[in-house]
Amino acid sequence: MSLKQNLEKIKGFLDEHLKRSFWIIIVFFTILDAYMLGYISKNDKSSELMIGFDENIEITSEDLEKRLVVSNDSGLVVASKNGTKYYFAWCSGVGRINEENKIYFNTEEEAIILGYSLAKNCE
Repeated sequence: MSLKQNLEKIKGFLDEHLKRSFWIIIVFFTILDAYMLGYISKNDKSSELMIGFDENIEITSEDLEKRLVVSNDSGLVVASKNGTKYYFAWCSGVGRINEENKIYFNTEEEAIILGYSLAKNCE
């Protein structure tokens, strides 16, 4: 065998094993990253979301009624003037409300303050 043939054989061997090793290394580090992210998120208490109300701010139902958007193309939360339930704009229950009875809110909190509760089929 000539030197050129030996070099080609060695190059082919290395190419084959390096490609296989590359994918093994990629899979290994992907699994390691997923494990570490899970471990960190389980033990990282600093990222907990705390939601609370500021007791110094008072919002009355009259304030919210002034801010209501009564149109058929805006608001993320929809309720009926005659009902007690609110729906997200993408819920099927919205289609059963007459257009003239629809009330639109920007947030769930606005609907809750006015006495509406989330419809069961929209949870």
